[in-house]
Amino acid sequence: MSELEITLKDVFPTAARGLAKSMMAVLASCSSTRQLQEHLLNQVKGVQWAWVLKEIWCKIPELLDVKLVNVLSGAFNKAREFEKYTDPKKYPPDQVILADLAEHTLKSEHHPYVEVLLNDQPVGRLVFDVAVALVLKGLVLKIQNARIKAISPGSCQAKGSIALEKAVLVERALTPLTLPGFIDLGEGISLKQQTRQPLSQSAAARSR
Repeated sequence: MSELEITLKDVFPTAARGLAKSMMAVLASCSSTRQLQEHLLNQVKGVQWAWVLKEIWCKIPELLDVKLVNVLSGAFNKAREFEKYTDPKKYPPDQVILADLAEHTLKSEHHPYVEVLLNDQPVGRLVFDVAVALVLKGLVLKIQNARIKAISPGSCQAKGSIALEKAVLVERALTPLTLPGFIDLGEGISLKQQTRQPLSQSAAARSR
């Protein structure tokens, strides 16, 4: 498995194949979904809301097309225990450090959305909450010039959830997740604290 192929779909394989029909009623009952329905019905008389809801449903797997490397980037950048490697006096730019961490937990949150379009104009969106936690054991980081250049993740377990408002649509208990033995990060992940744009993924559902 290539690190370039791993996305949040691998963390939530059941959602990647399509959400269970039992969750359709949960999605429909959320207040933001009902508000979207009311707004759309006011705009277009006789709109087929059941069809719109199904289109929204089918778009959710697309929201998981977020590379796990990007998830790791955001999580490591926020982890303050790695700030010491940004000191050029203690760790010169030409020095390569192998940081061995017995166990480390990375947490990440994302807020992708499905936008509903009417005649190619947005009429509303549903914003989902995706939470992921990766428990890595035997983790080794290759660090140079205040950047993580490569990761040897060792063993990995993952858990997480996909929710709309407080309603959980998909949940993964803490179970093993297969990762490559070595992940090359190219130019690397900066360890310097910086304002990062939140990872966002969107999909459009068109009403008719």
